[in-house]
Amino acid sequence: MSVLAEHGVDLPIATNGPIVRMVDQEIAREKFYDKTRAPDGTAQQKAEFRKKQFRRAVDWAEEHELIESQEQGDVTYLWLARPEPAERDTSNDF
Repeated sequence: MSVLAEHGVDLPIATNGPIVRMVDQEIAREKFYDKTRAPDGTAQQKAEFRKKQFRRAVDWAEEHELIESQEQGDVTYLWLARPEPAERDTSNDF
C-alpha cells in the first residue's frame, strides 16, 4: 500500500477503461527485496532467493485475484484488484 501511495501513478486499465492506481513492477520488486531477508549465502544466492520469492508472491496474489498486472510499453504495472463480491447466501435470512 505504501508503494502505491508513494510511487503509484493513475492510469487507465485499457483504452477508455477505468483509471486505477498502479505501480511499476520494478519499484515493487525493489521494495520487496528491501523487506525480504535472504538466508546466508553468496550475494548471487541471496539475489536468486529474493527473485524467486518475489515471483512466487506475485503469482500467488494474481492467482487469488488480489492484484492484476498489465504491460504498457516497456513497463509492467501492478495494481490492487477489485474482485466481484461473492453472491451472498440468503437462504438463512429471516
